[in-house]
Amino acid sequence: MIFVIKNVSNKSQIGMYFVSYNNGKPTTSSSAVADQFGKSHNDILRSIEKLQCSKEFKKSNFFPSPNLWPSGKADPAILITREGLVLLVMSLESAAPVSFRENIIAKFDGMASFL
Repeated sequence: MIFVIKNVSNKSQIGMYFVSYNNGKPTTSSSAVADQFGKSHNDILRSIEKLQCSKEFKKSNFFPSPNLWPSGKADPAILITREGLVLLVMSLESAAPVSFRENIIAKFDGMASFL
């Protein structure tokens, strides 16, 4: 199940944020985070790898996408829970406004209550 949530942080900035339901939790993907923060997907994957958190936290909040490319090759995206997203976003060096970051967290909370 994939939900598309429009995030409008101001009149000149409109973005799309993808939230899906995986392993009993609402998640987003590393590629969606890269798009929203103007980073390359590889940069986001490296940022996830470098996160300074416990192995248990990482295992519970970051996991490989179960999706496959049309060729049958595994999708390199990482699925991220709300908690993982908060930690990741706080570690990113980005000019994204704080209100945008707060909106992302609020969208997850709204999705969790919807589900």
